[in-house]
Amino acid sequence: MQYETIVFRELTLESLKNLKSNRNNETKEIPNKELAVEQTLPEVLQSRFPDELIGKPIEEIDDYYRDKNVC
Repeated sequence: MQYETIVFRELTLESLKNLKSNRNNETKEIPNKELAVEQTLPEVLQSRFPDELIGKPIEEIDDYYRDKNVC
């Protein structure tokens, strides 16, 4: 799995509005199992995760869920 394009961003009201307005129908067919809930973040991403975002909600990093409401 290639993770070079993943960018960690804090989930804010503004980013939520942008995500809703930029929805597209071209998503991956299946979710990435390595990014599933309650799974440890893959080691390559752990080293890139910014300290200032620890404990804060972030935007979805799995392309499958990026444009879906899944709360």
